Amino acid sequence: IPAGAGQVKLSFFWLCEGGNNAYGQVLYSDNGGVTWNPLSSSLSGVGTQFKGRSAQWNADTITLPITRPATLRLAVRFVNGLSTTAADPSFAIDAIRVFEVPVTASPTIDITNIPPIPTVCAGGSVSVAFTTTGTFGAGNTFTAQLSDATGSFAAPVSTASGASPIALPVPSTLASGTYKVRVVSSNPVIVSDTVDVQVVNLGSLACSANPNPTSPGTAVTLTISGTGLPAGTFNVQLNPGDGSPSQSQNGVPLPVSFTHTYTAAGTYTATFTVTHPASGCSATCQVTVTVQPPTANTIDLVSVAPSPVCAGSSFTATFTPSGTFNAGNLFRVQLSDATGSFAAPQNVGVGAASPITATVPATTPSGTYRVRVVSTSPVVISDTLSIEVVNLSGLTCSYTPNPALVGTPTTLTIGGTGLPSGTFDVQVDADGDGTVDYTQNGVNLPYNFSHTYSSGGTYTVTFTVRHTASGCTGTCTQTVTVQGQGLSLVSLSPNTLCAGESFTASYASVGITFAAGNTFTLEGLDGGGGVAFTCSAAGTAPSGTLNCTVPAGTPPGTYTVQLRSSNPAYTSGTLSLVVSPSPVADFSPD
Repeated sequence: IPAGAGQVKLSFFWLCEGGNNAYGQVLYSDNGGVTWNPLSSSLSGVGTQFKGRSAQWNADTITLPITRPATLRLAVRFVNGLSTTAADPSFAIDAIRVFEVPVTASPTIDITNIPPIPTVCAGGSVSVAFTTTGTFGAGNTFTAQLSDATGSFAAPVSTASGASPIALPVPSTLASGTYKVRVVSSNPVIVSDTVDVQVVNLGSLACSANPNPTSPGTAVTLTISGTGLPAGTFNVQLNPGDGSPSQSQNGVPLPVSFTHTYTAAGTYTATFTVTHPASGCSATCQVTVTVQPPTANTIDLVSVAPSPVCAGSSFTATFTPSGTFNAGNLFRVQLSDATGSFAAPQNVGVGAASPITATVPATTPSGTYRVRVVSTSPVVISDTLSIEVVNLSGLTCSYTPNPALVGTPTTLTIGGTGLPSGTFDVQVDADGDGTVDYTQNGVNLPYNFSHTYSSGGTYTVTFTVRHTASGCTGTCTQTVTVQGQGLSLVSLSPNTLCAGESFTASYASVGITFAAGNTFTLEGLDGGGGVAFTCSAAGTAPSGTLNCTVPAGTPPGTYTVQLRSSNPAYTSGTLSLVVSPSPVADFSPD
């Protein structure tokens, strides 16, 4: 016979009294009698030695520990131990029957339908329909299972039990993606095939409004976006929440923005409704928009730095605007005049936001000014802050005597008009050779330097001046003519006197030999260049002093005094002499 999958059973009746070494045996062979294997009785306490049961026939059914072989041999025998005592009857057997237990196929479970296919919304449920074949045991339960995102059923994310169809819940927190569904029975444990299910979750929508808070009449951008969303496009509807008609955009990817203008102050709930057309799943997202009543615009000027600032240089104006400014608005930085008035302000900087870099005009005189910020739309004027401007363009420089004389000290003077208060650091290049000859720090202007030239010629003197407090710098240049031969008027003492009083003039000469009969003449010139008074004295000394009396009746004023020689003829430079009004006695009664 052909080999098979069914189990082989042997049934028969038997009796045997036997003894310790006298008993019956039932054996089988599935290899043509080469090997014989004893079988155990199905009766309790018998085992492979059939004995001790002779009172009646014993029904026995033995299941062979094999499936149907190609050949099967059965044998029975009585084992009779000759040295022992045994009782009759010996082993008797009747009604022998050999048969095969039919093989029954395992039950099956087949999923037949999961509407809707293949997509379901998170938070909903999927209906799992299935069919079965075969027989399931008592108490069997069918359980539908939903896998995790990797397709594993090691820890199903959702289960439900019952008869087909089973409503299997899809958790609302389940992320969008592809999952698997199967059905498992409990008795016996049978696992169905699996079916893919596409889960759509719109629970991660996010919406926003900008600006928020806002003001009436200001356009607000309302945006809907999200994370972990399914692939594909969406239909989006916006209800702005103020009674205005809804806006829609269909078949668009996220994020999507809408623009809406609220006309009245209040708090509004803007609601987005998002639908995924491919699945039919939908969700909403809400954002609260606060529309505040209009408030007055202000500009708070926080700082202007640096101060002091050099004319022609820049400073930074930092300010804080509040309120709503119109599109295209600009902020202008303005500088007052020296009195602090903005009647005719100078616009020194402009920008769309703080901070703004502003430049002080190079022609702005030294002084204390005010700074403010003014917006263009609407026009709003900030508070003001002061700023110190330093301008050194008014530096002046000179020298005496003029012309200078070789070997005679020349006074180099630096001063100016419109200069800032405080001290200055001064460097002097007296010879025009690019080398600093003198340095003096922390001095007030005007300030004098003394320099002696060793040869005649023309020299360019350069003063470099730094304002100590601000660090602002300026320069002044002066051409100095130095004579190799010449007569110079060195000083007048006193240089202020009344008419009728005398002064002494000191003079010097270089390279001149005055001949016999030479006369020195001091001339006092008025403002028109006319000679107002003279004093003469004979002499040939190359240097010395001359005394001169201002004639009584000479009008008060400032006169220019110069010295002339006659042999040879030379004319000195000039010095100023002030003639003060003569005092008048008042004898009127008290």
